[in-house]
Amino acid sequence: MNSVDSKKVDLSLDNEKFFHIYGHNKTVGLFTLGCRVNQYETEAMAEKFISE
Repeated sequence: MNSVDSKKVDLSLDNEKFFHIYGHNKTVGLFTLGCRVNQYETEAMAEKFISE
């Protein structure tokens, strides 16, 4: 575990400031439990992150 994982991270920062402080870009992970509704919702959230 690195030092960033053990403390709170300020996600309100813009990407440039975030990278300067934490040394990496913001990332997001999505986990689907398996049913078709969850798969649809996960896919919709992923598309929203990609488009923004």
